Amino acid sequence: MKIAIFSQRWITGGKEAFIVNMLKNVDLIDNEVIIVTSYKETSFFDDQLKKLNISVISLIDKKQNVFKRNILLRKQLKVFLSNNYFDKIIFNIDNGWDLNLVNIAKKKGVKSVIAHSHNSDVSHDKFRVIKLLAHRLGKSLYSSSPTDYWACSNKAANFVFNSKIIDQVSIIKNGIDTNKFIFSSLKRKEIRMELGVSVDEVLIGTVGRLSEQKNPSFILEIAKNLRLNSQYKFIFVGEGEMRTYLQHKALQYGIENNIIFYGNSKDVASMMSAMDIFLLPSKFEGLPITLIEAQTNGLPILVSDKVTDEVMIADNVKFISLDDELLWCEEIKKMKLNEQRTKYINNIRDSGYDIHMTSKEYFDLLVK
Repeated sequence: MKIAIFSQRWITGGKEAFIVNMLKNVDLIDNEVIIVTSYKETSFFDDQLKKLNISVISLIDKKQNVFKRNILLRKQLKVFLSNNYFDKIIFNIDNGWDLNLVNIAKKKGVKSVIAHSHNSDVSHDKFRVIKLLAHRLGKSLYSSSPTDYWACSNKAANFVFNSKIIDQVSIIKNGIDTNKFIFSSLKRKEIRMELGVSVDEVLIGTVGRLSEQKNPSFILEIAKNLRLNSQYKFIFVGEGEMRTYLQHKALQYGIENNIIFYGNSKDVASMMSAMDIFLLPSKFEGLPITLIEAQTNGLPILVSDKVTDEVMIADNVKFISLDDELLWCEEIKKMKLNEQRTKYINNIRDSGYDIHMTSKEYFDLLVK
């Protein structure tokens, strides 16, 4: 079977990590798989994909703004599908407008076209109104285009798909390698030594793209409010378009010595073991893999109430409104560091978020 897996942009993000993790844990014998994207922006996953003999094909030869990219993408996708045959295509999508790409594949004669929703809102930027209009238009016009409907959460399903087909949606949980994310005291010591964080300091961290959706500026506001307490240090694990802005903001606030911009890491599990508290003040999410990982690692977690409560598996998660950053500060001050961080793995497994279970479900749906 020849299968294409489509993602709008190939970046270092949770959606891409999910795709790679699934492909690493399914039996690809007798199946030819390629990844198709508008534009490949990262080589972060190249080594893993090379071992799987999977290539990433860009349909557009250079990075474009979102509007020009969508116009070019429609044109290039039509050409690509005219010249290449696929038994199945999985479209990993973020909004209703992306369903227009599913419709193109359907019209090009692809018999099995799967739409997999990964998000629950559009960006809160200056183009938000236009993006919402496009989302609603696509959701209205093209909801009947897929042959199969998948989503990472009920919230993501309801955002992208028309209410008439919600009962047809299969929820594919964002599974992780739970063994890999068990807390390690050895890795904790190694990473904290590398970072220059002492045993007496509280390391507050987040993992994800430095993008508007993840709301990293909010964490800087928290750091500014806690700057008089020298025990707190903050770490951002991830890259993104907001990095330079955040670095300048940290300098402006006079907190640059309390902030670590670590960049991307290929060992997120060890980075989490080094942390004491995990923050995720996202403005919207489908179902963030990082919160599954952080819960498995036993970290105390504060998360935005904009994130679906479907992600709450263990008792180490607390949801807080983004309207009150001082409340986040107070919660951080009250938090007791968890000394039993290895006990949460069974909660994650019992809830069906282990990669060995979710990858089997993914593969069974894929080849049915």
